Amino acid sequence: MPVPDRIYGNWDFGDYGGWSAAEVACYSGEPDLVKVLKLRPDPETLQELLYRVTWHPSVEVMKELIRRVPRADLNAGERNSCKAVEKIVDRRPDLFGFRGMTAQQEDESLAGCLEVLLDAGARWNPDVEQIGSARRDFVRNSPGYVVRVLRLLLYVPGAADRAAIAELCRTPVIRRKIYEGDRVLANELDELLAETTS
Repeated sequence: MPVPDRIYGNWDFGDYGGWSAAEVACYSGEPDLVKVLKLRPDPETLQELLYRVTWHPSVEVMKELIRRVPRADLNAGERNSCKAVEKIVDRRPDLFGFRGMTAQQEDESLAGCLEVLLDAGARWNPDVEQIGSARRDFVRNSPGYVVRVLRLLLYVPGAADRAAIAELCRTPVIRRKIYEGDRVLANELDELLAETTS
């Protein structure tokens, strides 16, 4: 059955260098395009599509993409972690530059996508060896973004291991950034660091 012209008539898909329709839809920022495809990806493909949404973040696209997938498929691999969540945490703001978005809009969209993912059951369970690298990128973000991401990781049940969060927040540079954004959270993380190092 052909897709009605009113659904896609105004979209310019351009040349996406061999991307699948699902990848283009997830990158497009258009939830209606994701909806019309009725995607039911296998777990490996789902990880890649969730990751593609973070390239041009849209909370509505993320919601539409995960609407039909089993909760268990949101996390993959031996570590049972979500690739998109890992990417949102170790985001380097200087690598992004979304079409028509200010830095604040990018922060809000990515944090909103993170909230949707974590609420749906996605987890941040990075390779312990990679936390230092993630921290170096994470600290480059605005204090507001850092605080919002950390609050989600800390307070959404099952979102992340507290020891991994403590390791992410271990250095004085990141702790200053957190203190700048939210002193209450900074104090809570100081307690968490004391708890996990003793």
